[in-house]
Order: sequence, then C-alpha cells, then structure tokens
Amino acid sequence: MLRRLVLAAVSLVLLSGCGGGLSLPSVSIPSDPDNDRLVEALTAFVGTLERGEYAAAAALGCAEIQPEADLRAEFEPHPRPWKQFVTYTSRGDTSGNANLDLTPSGAGVLKYTFDLNRLADGSWQVCDVSRGSIQVDVD
Repeated sequence: MLRRLVLAAVSLVLLSGCGGGLSLPSVSIPSDPDNDRLVEALTAFVGTLERGEYAAAAALGCAEIQPEADLRAEFEPHPRPWKQFVTYTSRGDTSGNANLDLTPSGAGVLKYTFDLNRLADGSWQVCDVSRGSIQVDVD
C-alpha cells in the first residue's frame, strides 16, 4: 500500500512538471505518530553519542544495550559533527528496528542497525546497535 502511494505521488510530481499548466490535486502522505516516536528516540540516542555522552546514551537504552565502554569504542573514533539519516524502520507491538546512515565529518557513510523496544507508555528505547543494515525486500 505504501509503495503504491509513493509511486502515485512520484507520478503526480512528474506529471505536474510536464503538464504545461495542468493543475493536479495535492497529495499528502499521512503521518505515522508511532514511527515518529521511534525515529525521535533513535535520533536522540545517536545525538547523545555524538556529544560524547556515552554514559547518558547507555542510560537511555534498555538493559540489553552495550555498556558505556563499548559505545565509546564504537563511536568515539568518528569525527564530529555527524549527519544522520534514518533509511528504514520496522516495528511490531513490542519491538522494532531501524537502519541509520551516519556520516561523520569529512568521512564516508557508515551504516548501523538499531533494535528498539516499545515501552508501556508507547515510547521507544534502543536496545542494540550493530554495524550494517537490515536487508529490506520490497515487492
């Protein structure tokens, strides 16, 4: 369904650019507050790492998150500032995951995967960080 919606939006953009005055109705993609909460938790976690606050990042994570020393060893070498871009999210009732492209200053893109758990209040908490990204099949 989402793929069809995106394809329809792209088609409308292309048509409006080639239509010579053709007026088409605007298309709005519905917001997803649950996905927004997941992305906000993830970007807050990565922002804390970027500031070098490894103990605070570990405290933001769930019990399974890597210890402060492991987070420091993984993220300290990356020159600041960072650009971050969430490329994929997936979630169920109690857990989710996301791919994030991290671009350190003056360096190439590093791909990370984050596993998250949903808390009772509906917010999200990072539980695992690993290099690489989840394979996404789109049919």
